Amino acid sequence: MRWLVLGLLLLAPAPAAAHGREPFVGRIALDPGSGALVARATWGLVLTDDGDDWRWVCAAAMGTLPTREDPPLVLASDGAIVVGNIAGIWRSQGGRCGFERAYDAASVIDLDARPSAPDELYALVSDGVDHLERSEDGGRTWARIATRPEGTVMERLRLAPSDPEVVYLSGVRLADASTPRAVGVHRSSDGGRSFTGWEIPLLEGERNARLLAIDPTDPDRLLVHLTRRAVDGRPERVLLSEDGGRSFALVLEGLAVADAAFSADGARAWVALRASEGLHRSDDGGRTFTLAHEGDFPCVTASGDTLWVCVDETRDGYAVGRSTDGGDTVTPVLRFDDVRRLPDCPTCSEVAYVCPAWYPDLAFDLGHEGAEAPDGGVTGAPRDVSPPAACVDGGPEPPSPSEGCGCRAAGGASTPWLALLLLSAAGLRSRRARRRRA
Repeated sequence: MRWLVLGLLLLAPAPAAAHGREPFVGRIALDPGSGALVARATWGLVLTDDGDDWRWVCAAAMGTLPTREDPPLVLASDGAIVVGNIAGIWRSQGGRCGFERAYDAASVIDLDARPSAPDELYALVSDGVDHLERSEDGGRTWARIATRPEGTVMERLRLAPSDPEVVYLSGVRLADASTPRAVGVHRSSDGGRSFTGWEIPLLEGERNARLLAIDPTDPDRLLVHLTRRAVDGRPERVLLSEDGGRSFALVLEGLAVADAAFSADGARAWVALRASEGLHRSDDGGRTFTLAHEGDFPCVTASGDTLWVCVDETRDGYAVGRSTDGGDTVTPVLRFDDVRRLPDCPTCSEVAYVCPAWYPDLAFDLGHEGAEAPDGGVTGAPRDVSPPAACVDGGPEPPSPSEGCGCRAAGGASTPWLALLLLSAAGLRSRRARRRRA
């Protein structure tokens, strides 16, 4: 056992500044009712309520390893942020000043919510076998509704916006111990309790089928991406199905396909590509695509008449943009230089207690040369501990900021960071091993 613990410690990320990869925003979640936006970045979350004032939340506050994870996220109807990672499902509370783990039985592969019913959430989780979980209370509690058969590895979950009973999964099934064959999609017409699957034959070098987007007006129209290894160098295929996954037509090829979205009426569709391949638009519901905007686009999201995109700031000078003309022009909304302040949280809340210690990493990653920790006062806890339950659960009043949080002796602490790192490293290795076999 001792050698195993030592090996996992060597796999765990060192607490040095910088995360070993270029910073970028990879996913955007929107609250159409309030206009709030939450963006997932390589070092945590960026959030705004008005598009002007941007705050950041460190990955550590939600049990995420910033060097290794790009977790899925959704917003519940009350504005709570629900995040999935290899330690479970986390839900924000207290004005987004803390996160509680609502599900901790397995690693989370994907999350999705229906725009028309944002408290009905689905999660694709894995404990060696993939399971489908559902929450009907905005992510507070979860119940298992289906288990995928052995030998099937699912990588993507999507809910049909226009039909509450239609659920899709996509991934890969093994023909034998070493040969993958793609499963185009598995479609459920009973809310995820049972599925029917159709295969897509793989071309040489293709790895699996990755569901990108579903037409908001037609539960049978979807875009799927056939993935390749990052070092492959050949274009990846984007396919359109108009019969629920039974058949597909090739509609686009490009390097590093990242994301896709349909407009609210289904008349337009967009595919975002990285490697400077640009944002592509379809004006016929996804049947044909043309280049709308050059650049490197890690994500795209449509909300009403507005298109939101993630952009590679190292190339184009901004990280999030929006367009009101279908992507022909993109207005910068977020630059990394805007990201300096934490949310306004009580001193001993989890975000205020844990995140300041990560500010040197943020400053290094985002080029804030010589920057001091924001908001002054509390410098944060060491990175190998979590805030004690007495602080966040109504325990004794903390001392003044000049004395630090000082609550650690007042009650039992939640999972120490060392234990979380060990758990996360083991879970990640297991999931990656399954992907390699796929």
